[in-house]
Amino acid sequence: MEVNAYLELLITFTSWVLFMIMNSSYNVIRRLYWRYTGVHQQLLASKRPENYNRSAHVKKIVLRRTIVGYIKHPESIFLTVHEGFINPERVLRDDCSLYAITPTEALFIQVKNRPDEIFLHDFLWMGQFAVADKLISIPLNHFNKLAEEMEDDGAKIIMLHNQARCGGSLVTALFKETGRCVCFNEPTCIMTICKHLFVDNIWHGATARRMLRNTIRMLCKPYGALREKVVAYVIKPIFLNVIMIEKTQEVFPDAIQFFIYRDPIEVTKSMRRIGNIIKPMKLIIYLPNFTNILQSVIELLGEYNTEFRYWNCVIHPEFELGYRGACFTVYYYLEALKHGINVHGVRYEDLVTSEDNIIKKIFQICQFPDSFMKKAKGAMDKDSQANSPISREKVRDALQNPVQLPPEFWNVARAMSEEYGIPGPNVYQDKSFRLPNTLEP
Repeated sequence: MEVNAYLELLITFTSWVLFMIMNSSYNVIRRLYWRYTGVHQQLLASKRPENYNRSAHVKKIVLRRTIVGYIKHPESIFLTVHEGFINPERVLRDDCSLYAITPTEALFIQVKNRPDEIFLHDFLWMGQFAVADKLISIPLNHFNKLAEEMEDDGAKIIMLHNQARCGGSLVTALFKETGRCVCFNEPTCIMTICKHLFVDNIWHGATARRMLRNTIRMLCKPYGALREKVVAYVIKPIFLNVIMIEKTQEVFPDAIQFFIYRDPIEVTKSMRRIGNIIKPMKLIIYLPNFTNILQSVIELLGEYNTEFRYWNCVIHPEFELGYRGACFTVYYYLEALKHGINVHGVRYEDLVTSEDNIIKKIFQICQFPDSFMKKAKGAMDKDSQANSPISREKVRDALQNPVQLPPEFWNVARAMSEEYGIPGPNVYQDKSFRLPNTLEP
């Protein structure tokens, strides 16, 4: 198993590195060519206010390659060629969606076939990567103008913060099943804006609030085919983006926010299981001290993320990573409650054992009609991650093998809980235990 894992990872990682090197070299040559053809001058001119109507730069995607979790330079996963400059309002059509935010531009992807093609994938970042036909970049000054002048359809904004491996995609599927909600599962634009705001601290004060507000507004832009039916836009960020709870409430006071969690020991075991399925995670399981090696490589490449500054996993990385992630999210959830943010906790164990009551309470908070609940329950019998590498079918074999936690892990887990000042791992064994402000079954 280990030999096969190493070989598979070597091929995956090497092909990605070679693509990145090729794309970087290509971009150097392309920039020189653009200077010769005048495209570079057009790019500079497109940032000026008077050139708003021709400020969106369209590039045709020729090749693509990515590795899960890479968001430092989101455009670099695509190899593109110049196509032209258009009015930025073109991205308001249904075949375009916000992909990422960089320090200077907003990136949109345009699909070629069905406008809803990106939503056929359970994770937005996966759908956008797979079906993108063109990449459209807009300078941030024009992006902000576009977002602030865009029509508001009055639909609710619902945030589903989560721990990872805790039923977040299942709750997203409940909303999607109603047929009246547009759901965004792990959008890259939220990952990138959170990195700029809370890790790199690129923007502050009013500018930071403006960028977050406009990012969410543009992600939740009205979709023509669904305009009269949409009652809510539902965003489920990755677990690390739990740090945005308070800022989100600040820029969208009427936003409804939930925090989905489960017994952190079960989160830890689940992370171990999917580590045998998702290629990059196999490194954590099969390569001793990988986290320390990765940290050194990341620092060398200038990719060091302060969010992970103290994420040293020294005994059993695959277990410690899952548990620390669970601690990290609970800490920010409790901090938000302390600061008066009304975030509603949803415990996964309650959802699967008392689905009628929990779904009803979730939808009551959202002020949805009772008819929505009947439709939503249909999601409980479906695989909420069917079109992903961690579908129920693909993890079935992993579920057959019980995950045994090393005895010494419990000491590590208790130490992590104390570090974050949150309840320890043992309290969750009491089925009546719930974090504050959690929906009761």
